[in-house]
Amino acid sequence: MLLTDKELLDQLKDLDGWDINGKTIQKEIVKGHWREVISLANAISDIAEASCHHPELYLSFTKIKVSLTTHDAGGITNKDTAMAEKINQLL
Repeated sequence: MLLTDKELLDQLKDLDGWDINGKTIQKEIVKGHWREVISLANAISDIAEASCHHPELYLSFTKIKVSLTTHDAGGITNKDTAMAEKINQLL
């Protein structure tokens, strides 16, 4: 079930660094170098597999951008905010 605007804004208060971008929530994470970016991407992939909810990841030399949406629901759900919380715990 899609989150209402109010529910989403309330949940984002507790999710440092996550922003709404259309039907997704996104976070850009800056790392020191490529190996750190890849290590984080691998850690995110592990929790995504365990949760059966897969983000879009955009990698560059010192940054990783994470984008979450629930495609079959057509927008942002509790699955996305739960995954965002797990990703924040990695940091």
